[in-house]
Amino acid sequence: PVGLVAGEFSLAVLSERGLRLSVGLLVVGSVGALLSGWRPPRTRWTPVLTGCLVAFGIRVAALPGPPYAILHHDDPPHVLRPNLAAFVMVMSLAVTVRLAVAGDIAARDLRLSALLMGSAVIGLVLSPLARRLVDRTLFRPLVLALCGLGGLGTVLGAVA
Repeated sequence: PVGLVAGEFSLAVLSERGLRLSVGLLVVGSVGALLSGWRPPRTRWTPVLTGCLVAFGIRVAALPGPPYAILHHDDPPHVLRPNLAAFVMVMSLAVTVRLAVAGDIAARDLRLSALLMGSAVIGLVLSPLARRLVDRTLFRPLVLALCGLGGLGTVLGAVA
């Protein structure tokens, strides 16, 4: 709920371009910090912060995965994959319901939400199979690369 409120407030006061640019730069900067060796500490507030950032990322830029993957970077692959997929699915549904209740949903929003939720379901189904195929040493760099590409794509979309 806090992330949704922050997202709503940000949407009210910032331009769409400014929002996309700030989210994209936040993701790219976070990935860069992790790759340089920074390790965010795990505290009892990590799940709360994760929820806020994922809800904010979904609401503002349809970019939910990177905040979760960054704050939970040290989870083993068999924990990260299904949790990330389930979390994205639940948060996407929450944002979609919020938009529908407020009458702020358009066909494009529904398509984006369906894409996110569909991807999460596919991830939940395939993660047990993929776990055996993905080399553990490659998993973390792969997740960070995907997060970085998502952030970079958001930044490029904002400046184009």
